[in-house]
Amino acid sequence: IFKSQKCLFKENGKSIINGINLRAFSVDFDNSSNVYFVDGIEYKIYVFDSNGNNLRIINNISKNFTPLKEKAPYPASKNKKFDKWWESWSVITNIYIIKNKYLLVFFRNGKKFPGIDPLYLDIFTLDGKKIESDIKIPRSLIPIGKDKKGNIYFTDLKYSNYSNTYFLTNIELISAKLLKYSLAK
Repeated sequence: IFKSQKCLFKENGKSIINGINLRAFSVDFDNSSNVYFVDGIEYKIYVFDSNGNNLRIINNISKNFTPLKEKAPYPASKNKKFDKWWESWSVITNIYIIKNKYLLVFFRNGKKFPGIDPLYLDIFTLDGKKIESDIKIPRSLIPIGKDKKGNIYFTDLKYSNYSNTYFLTNIELISAKLLKYSLAK
């Protein structure tokens, strides 16, 4: 049974720049069917109830999160200014609610390529109180999901070759593993 809901989320105007789609949506739900939503370009997690009412915004920005401030210098191809711009801001990659108690916020700061960029984790309570901030995730790990027991799953990617340009033409993946982590508390 599908029931249409009114639109909960507004375009912030920052996620599409000159035709490049920069959006990194992530959504999760608590046991009360509240929706936790982030447009990854801005460090703002919107919390709505199941009727679409805005309950709160969580936006306690971490010191390692660098907001997008300026427009992209074009053209992108073989442009060192574009590469520098591309590496100058952060993006939230995933949010997960664990054990209906904690909100985990993963964000990238750097080159914007999974498994190579610096990745950080912030932990909040569901009401928005920050518990831990700027926890550095080991390089090459990418969060890909969670289970009902409170475990987070990562892929562990290893590369033999990597090009530092926007078009990433020289990538060779040599191995990938699935790892499971559990929240200690």
